[in-house]
Amino acid sequence: MNTHPVNPVYRFLRVVGSLWFAAAILVLLLVTMACATVYESIHTSEQALAVFYQSWWFITLMALLAVNVLVAMVLRFPFSARQVGFVITHTAILVVLAGALISYKLAEEGTVALTEGQSTDQMVVRGQDSLTVLNRLTQAQASIDLDAGGIGGFDVVDHPSVPPVEVEGLKIAVEKYVPDSQVVQQMKNDNPFPRPAVQVAISSTGLDNPQWIFPGRPATISSVGVGLRVAHDDKELKQLLDTSAPTASGGKGRVKVAYKGTVVDRPVDECMGLPIAIGDTGLSFRVLRYLPHATVGSNNKIKNVSDEPINPAIEVEIDGPQGKATRLAFAKFPDFSSMHGAQELADVKVTHVMTETGSAPPSTPVEVVRGPGGDLHVRFADGRGGFTTEPIAIGTPIDTPWQGKRVAVLESLDHARFDQSLKPLAVPRKQRRPGLQVRITSAKSSDTVWLQEHNPMQLTVDGTPFEMLYSAKQAPLGFTVRLDAFRVGHFPGTMRPRSFESRVTILDPAHAGESTQIISMNHPGQYGRFTLFQSSYDMRGGKPMSVLSVSHDPGQIIVFIGYFMMMGGMLVVIATRAKQSKRMQHVAVAGGASRGTNGTNGSVKIDLLHADDRCSGGMPTPGWTAQTVASKRQTETTDTGVKS
Repeated sequence: MNTHPVNPVYRFLRVVGSLWFAAAILVLLLVTMACATVYESIHTSEQALAVFYQSWWFITLMALLAVNVLVAMVLRFPFSARQVGFVITHTAILVVLAGALISYKLAEEGTVALTEGQSTDQMVVRGQDSLTVLNRLTQAQASIDLDAGGIGGFDVVDHPSVPPVEVEGLKIAVEKYVPDSQVVQQMKNDNPFPRPAVQVAISSTGLDNPQWIFPGRPATISSVGVGLRVAHDDKELKQLLDTSAPTASGGKGRVKVAYKGTVVDRPVDECMGLPIAIGDTGLSFRVLRYLPHATVGSNNKIKNVSDEPINPAIEVEIDGPQGKATRLAFAKFPDFSSMHGAQELADVKVTHVMTETGSAPPSTPVEVVRGPGGDLHVRFADGRGGFTTEPIAIGTPIDTPWQGKRVAVLESLDHARFDQSLKPLAVPRKQRRPGLQVRITSAKSSDTVWLQEHNPMQLTVDGTPFEMLYSAKQAPLGFTVRLDAFRVGHFPGTMRPRSFESRVTILDPAHAGESTQIISMNHPGQYGRFTLFQSSYDMRGGKPMSVLSVSHDPGQIIVFIGYFMMMGGMLVVIATRAKQSKRMQHVAVAGGASRGTNGTNGSVKIDLLHADDRCSGGMPTPGWTAQTVASKRQTETTDTGVKS
């Protein structure tokens, strides 16, 4: 009887490397994957990855499986010839797990979205975000990656460990992250600059679905266009409420251009096509076109629709050493600003002035007129160039010329300002919009604002305009992708998409060459270290946009090698078991012959030795010695009647 104590370390390793321990881990993994499949069908793949496959406990289970396999191999070293299949199979498991770890740490995945003719050398990195701050005057910008501190997950994080972003004296620090949010806008009357605004509702009751209207920024409420006009004195208010037909005495009106204290006031006719100097500033301007009835066309371009002075506007070109810029100026909306061109010319102010003895009709079917004392009137256009007026009190609906619709002004402000905040949502939606609360600190002030993903924010700090953007991180591809053509195949007789196909050109300046590839749903493209897949498509502005997935996975080939090794190891195990089964049959036959001669079971010794070998993997059982084994063999020899 063996009385030697078993080494506790060896006993622990036997448990860790046992088949029962492996079975327990595999059962847990199977249950986890089943739960993850159900969870993904209810929520999203992104949430399933975060809750299950990328969780610390799932990674721990995979690590324990690797430890179990490795310890099982160590306990059976040195290996016998019949354990070759065992070694190959278990090594294959370790190779697959190692490849998965490499993919988890080093794989690069992103997307490229292009319309025909567009090109890019950047990809949007999947699962990684960044915060970018831009000085709109100097174009200086800085950005920071938001991979750390729990940002991007499904939990609210206070004070994430993310370093602040600094650009030209402005410091942006992240104070809070929410996994999903909803924009909440509240109008406040604390703007340091005068900005009139009214809240208008048009409905059957006159109180439903109100919207805020600003001068020069009409809106559509219940399919009716609504505008706001502000009278700065009683004379202007009287003119606006005069329902007589307007009689323009100034022709196309006058254009006033102001730049750093220098003002030029000329008739529009004198400035048509001819450059006019703006004093000694080195700048000049000219009127490119006059539009008596300006409106926005279907392509978002300003166009003229009639010769009646319904909404007069001029387009002015400003020229100077910094470049050229164009400005649209509306006579009825002097506060409206539309500038295209050099940023350095943004300080040039252009005004279009029409001289009239009567009143111009409303530019929208409904127009609220706000007097200098805050009194309110509504003008209703009759569609023939005329209009009617009605006084209106705040909160009291009045009838409109359209049956079943009433209009009401619910609130009127002098210094209106939109205050935007984010409302965190307890349960993230499938199409979630994460948000950040950031603190903006400058030399003179400090404040907090909410920033929603993919929703740029423009703000002014100490008189300097900035733009902040919280969005997916972009990374260089190392080459340029240009979409030459995109085709969507449909099922016959339907508009249901069946296939997508992109013809792209790869431009590589490093190798001074280009190549054309066809990328479809089942035929990816390849360039450099990246593989390009046809992922999906979207419609942008009436044009199809091809969405390509970009992937570089250095662990994929390792995983495939592990799979092939596993299949080979299983074949070796099957062959070894078959060979062993044949040998056992031969032993059984020989044992029967011996039993017939000696009257004893001649296979006892061999069966016991194989049993020991199977249990210990070719190693002596702990606590046994060579003498013990010899004694056992002597006993077995005596029992079988075979002499030594």
